[in-house]
Amino acid sequence: MRSRLVRGLLDEPVVYNEELSEEALAYLATQRGHVLRAIEEGSGLVPEVRAEGIAMTRQIAPFAQYMRLSPLFPSVPIR
Repeated sequence: MRSRLVRGLLDEPVVYNEELSEEALAYLATQRGHVLRAIEEGSGLVPEVRAEGIAMTRQIAPFAQYMRLSPLFPSVPIR
C-alpha cells in the first residue's frame, strides 16, 4: 500500500482523495505524516495537503534570491 501511494504522489501532480480506494484512504488517515515526510526527505518535494487531496510541489526561491544568485542589473546594488 505504501509503495503504491508513494509512486502515485511522485508520478501525478495531484492525488485526489476521490480517486483513492477506501483502503488507501484509511492508510493515509494514520500514516500520512510518515509517508509525506519520507517523500519530502527523499525528493525535496513539499506536500500541499488540501481537503480534495495531496499535491507534491517544488519550492521555488523568491525572486530576490534569484537576483542575488544572478543579478539582471549588476550595476544596481542589492539591498
